[in-house]
Amino acid sequence: MSMLTRLYWINIEGNSALALMPHPRGGEYLADEMRVLQEAGVNLVVSLLTEREQRETELTAERTECEAHGIRFLSFP
Repeated sequence: MSMLTRLYWINIEGNSALALMPHPRGGEYLADEMRVLQEAGVNLVVSLLTEREQRETELTAERTECEAHGIRFLSFP
């Protein structure tokens, strides 16, 4: 299954990379989304969603799924 959420890569100097994206698909698709992020080399997700937005988009398990895929998760609503 391919990810519907698109990464928008930003060119920066050095050996780091930065990408922006809308929120991933939640609910039953969340584990697949995190797997694809992991395969793309993402090692940190910073979420700007509020608790209410997390519930509405079925992303309350985003931290757990990130961690299960070796991705650090920071919430900064």
